[in-house]
Amino acid sequence: MCPIKRQPVTQFQKTSCFIDRGGKITYQKRLLSRLRVSFDIEYFTSARELLS
Repeated sequence: MCPIKRQPVTQFQKTSCFIDRGGKITYQKRLLSRLRVSFDIEYFTSARELLS
């Protein structure tokens, strides 16, 4: 289990942690992945409008 810092977590900034091969604990905010998902949705929506 990774130690979790007690801080307010918003819906777009959930912190995930994982242990790499060197045994080092790394924290990674999932903000970029959510932005990427929303960007993909906007991209495919606009592409569908262009094709129709």
